[in-house]
Amino acid sequence: FKFEDPSRRSLGSSPSLGLIGGLHLSSNKLSVTKMKKDRDHTVRGNVLLTKGKTFWDVHIDNSKIGRINLGVCVEAQQQTVYVGQNAHGWGYYGSNGEKEHASRSDYYGQAYTTGDTVRVMVDMESRTLAFKKNSEDYGIAFKNIPSRVYPAFTLYNVGDKITLRRFGTF
Repeated sequence: FKFEDPSRRSLGSSPSLGLIGGLHLSSNKLSVTKMKKDRDHTVRGNVLLTKGKTFWDVHIDNSKIGRINLGVCVEAQQQTVYVGQNAHGWGYYGSNGEKEHASRSDYYGQAYTTGDTVRVMVDMESRTLAFKKNSEDYGIAFKNIPSRVYPAFTLYNVGDKITLRRFGTF
């Protein structure tokens, strides 16, 4: 899959080199870099997950203080709200390793930063979301996620950059 913004407008369609909301999309639509200082910016994958067991690996190319969130969202996720900030997203937070949904956070795993790879695992059969950091499995973070979700990613600091490395089934 590739990145797109939550309003369904492809990031790559922007006339200014893929720049939307302070984010720059690489030409292959597999890397996103935060270019503009202002607020959180969320992008989502262009694949709607409704069945099966799907994973994707996200390499943290650059993260100054870990304000990157990875997870899933529903159609209503706003671009200026980080994944997990409201009822539309479920996320794993880079700076402290907490999981968050609807602004409620709980201890989950270790923080992640530059050089780490995070695997996001969605099981739509059991409707669960889980994460691994550098192959360390933290188990199920969320149960009873909605039956229709998208991969979701939030970047905050200028220079933050992530790259999708793998996408598949388990």
